[in-house]
Amino acid sequence: MKKEMLNAILFFKNEANIEALKKTFLKHNVGFFIETSSFTEVLQHSRARTIDVLVYEYSDYLNPEFLAIFDTSQHNVPNIVLVKSEPSGQAKNVVYLQDAAIYYFALDTLETDLKNNIQTIKDMAFSRKDRKIKGDTVDIRIKDILVKNSITAKHMGYHYLVKAIKLVCSDERKLGNITEDIYKHIANTTGKNIPTIERNIRNAIQMGFGKRVNPDVTCPALENILCEKKGYPTNKQFIGYVAEMIRRM
Repeated sequence: MKKEMLNAILFFKNEANIEALKKTFLKHNVGFFIETSSFTEVLQHSRARTIDVLVYEYSDYLNPEFLAIFDTSQHNVPNIVLVKSEPSGQAKNVVYLQDAAIYYFALDTLETDLKNNIQTIKDMAFSRKDRKIKGDTVDIRIKDILVKNSITAKHMGYHYLVKAIKLVCSDERKLGNITEDIYKHIANTTGKNIPTIERNIRNAIQMGFGKRVNPDVTCPALENILCEKKGYPTNKQFIGYVAEMIRRM
């Protein structure tokens, strides 16, 4: 059995029970690296695929924001353990999603419930980690890299970069004729012209590298391909580099 620690977020307001709950999960190699009362934070980590398990204090009334966790079109759905602070007096139910599950446990029987289900929880988590990237997963990883390099959705070039990098991920030969095979393709699907696509991508990269704010700011992950005269990579360099990062993941 794999002994790798699973990453979990704890969304639990009953402070009197938190320490005992954490110890129970830790016995089964589930560690809480974040305790929060913010659904925004939970969703951010879910989209970034940094959590395997969400442990949520369950009551008869579920916060409507909780439903956003199940939006599989936007992010990865972690295994979810709903823990009721008081004995529920009802059978434990498990609802299976595509590659995750929702578990309903009572706090007073948490040790037994977790022991009986932990292997399934781990198997699903490891299956998600081992799965090859494809489809929306590629989108998520591209966007994650762009945001980490300060290229965000407020720049029009961000959206064009996502499309361009996906094209190169599927066929790296497209970089050989970036105007015809990438800019023209994006132009045809967006109704914009080729110069606009090229310019917006270039501006997004420049802004991401802090060119207009601080000329000394560079991105450590890409400094080996920086153009010495411009201080930032060309469109072709950047698209090719990020596509290669995605392929290696």
